[in-house]
Amino acid sequence: MQDYSNTKIFYNLQCCRGIAAVMVLMAHANLMVDKQMFSGAFIIGWSGVDFFFILSGFIIYYINFKYAGKRNELKKYLSKRLIRVYPIYWLYTTAFLILNYLLIKFAGKGIINWISLDFMGILRSYLLYPTNIVKSEMPIIPVAWTLSFEIIFYIIFGVYILSNKKIFQLIVGIWMLFVALNFFKVIDVTQSPLLSTLCNAKNIEFIYGCVIAHLSLKNKISRNRSIGISVLLVGMILLAISWINEMNQCRYFPKMDSLNFGIPYSLIIYGLISLETYNPNNKIKNSLVFLGDASYSIYLMHYISIVILYVIFKRIMHNHYGVFVIITTVLTAAGCICYSWIEMPLLKTIRRYSKKQNTPVIVH
Repeated sequence: MQDYSNTKIFYNLQCCRGIAAVMVLMAHANLMVDKQMFSGAFIIGWSGVDFFFILSGFIIYYINFKYAGKRNELKKYLSKRLIRVYPIYWLYTTAFLILNYLLIKFAGKGIINWISLDFMGILRSYLLYPTNIVKSEMPIIPVAWTLSFEIIFYIIFGVYILSNKKIFQLIVGIWMLFVALNFFKVIDVTQSPLLSTLCNAKNIEFIYGCVIAHLSLKNKISRNRSIGISVLLVGMILLAISWINEMNQCRYFPKMDSLNFGIPYSLIIYGLISLETYNPNNKIKNSLVFLGDASYSIYLMHYISIVILYVIFKRIMHNHYGVFVIITTVLTAAGCICYSWIEMPLLKTIRRYSKKQNTPVIVH
């Protein structure tokens, strides 16, 4: 049985990270260009968010599990996570704010209409403070509503480092209790964006990731190829069933993405870890790994870009399928370029500055 304790990168998961980012991009393109196109099949690509949440729980636990009770590691942990999320997010947010201002100035109309662009609205967006999704309020970069969940999970996991595993388990247990109470309408938190986010059932997916990471670290994930393929296939079949049911609005119980999509994605992640191999000469896998590296930039820049490109292309093309393909291809490539030319140089600059200041910042 392989020892995962020194594994730095799970290439299979990185490949899927890129695929999930493109799924979300295609979902928004399908929705904005023509939601009837492809019978709305690609719209369900929003479930890529569920994959990201599970993967995030896996990565955080896997990398930081050894720091339980080591309070002096908290600063390094938070700096790693926050530097990975905020700088590039602030850059894209500022760029879109400037673009919106220019459109108002020269075209008479902006594109950001899902949040009030007053001081508090802008501040909340920059801080990733939860917005009221129930009332269709989103951050300046709309897809960044998911990052509010990430920040909350980072903070809660910080308790693991400050205390110990038992206290962390207790806090997670209480957290999941409130998630359940909210899901079954025992409590009503809809008026509070913070509590609505904190008690959202999607938070369960972070715990799925932590459980899978724990199994990996304890060498309890089977390396038997047949078992790995079987688990992967079961996950893919369940994902297909959930996908089709969501398309047809066939629900046999209340909508709960952490069950309908969280379980299939968890099984897929388990299977991919079980089958983890890497051949540096495999060009297809190398390309998918790079796509995974670029997933954050693809994710952040695509939504508003679709809004702009659709306005342009619908005037010169009447074929919705063609517009969809062009937008998806262009923005996937643009996200990869932004990663290579903006995101990575920015992170490298932060690394160099941190080394000069003797601050141990590691960006994963």
